[in-house]
Amino acid sequence: MKWSKGSAPLGVDTTVAIPTALKIGGTYLIYAQVDYKYTPAVGYLMDKTIGVTLKDFTYTRPRQSLCVLYGTAVCPT
Repeated sequence: MKWSKGSAPLGVDTTVAIPTALKIGGTYLIYAQVDYKYTPAVGYLMDKTIGVTLKDFTYTRPRQSLCVLYGTAVCPT
């Protein structure tokens, strides 16, 4: 992992499993993950004091650059 940002970012050297079909040499892959506790305003079908955790993840590639920069980093050559 090159960098991470969020309210609970992944740690340095965290390993994320990449599906074999997405492994393409010489390209960058962006991994995004969200984890959100949804609490309904009105609790008709669900206890509004407990809520439910919604989470998902996705992979994508940069479309208009060779890599994704954060801070003062420079794309490797």
